[in-house]
Amino acid sequence: GKRCSGKSVLAEGILGFMGEKSDVKETDQFIEYIDYEDGIFLYEVKGIDLGLENVNKAYESLEKCIQNGVSTVFYCFLAKTGKIEETEIDFINRIEREYAEVNVIPVITGCIDERKANEFATKIKTELREREVIITLAKEMKTKVGIIPSFGIDEVIKKLAGGNM
Repeated sequence: GKRCSGKSVLAEGILGFMGEKSDVKETDQFIEYIDYEDGIFLYEVKGIDLGLENVNKAYESLEKCIQNGVSTVFYCFLAKTGKIEETEIDFINRIEREYAEVNVIPVITGCIDERKANEFATKIKTELREREVIITLAKEMKTKVGIIPSFGIDEVIKKLAGGNM
């Protein structure tokens, strides 16, 4: 996803949900979360900035992850933006076109308004040929009126495990 789309929070939510302790390695292209004990490797490609050069740089980083064995890509959209850009549609379609074996799953992050999140999911489904969209709040959110508990990470984990959980 783009910069500040919730990728780090999602990765931390996945590892936290699974009770994993991980090492974190950062390169100039991606952040790698590694649990050697259970053989779990999560790669967070650094956010896509504006401009074709930056989009291509992010794609090259993703290609390296795919070459390292990544078979599922979660593309993050931040709920409060409520929009999917043409660049993002092209990015996702390019992954599918060039790497048919890779499963690309859109994830809406930071969801606190169910109605708006569902409307955004419908918009994404329309733009991306009716693909499944996962709606999440990976980290509980404290508000003036209480705490909104995290949700949706279990669905992400199921997809990560190929639906075998």
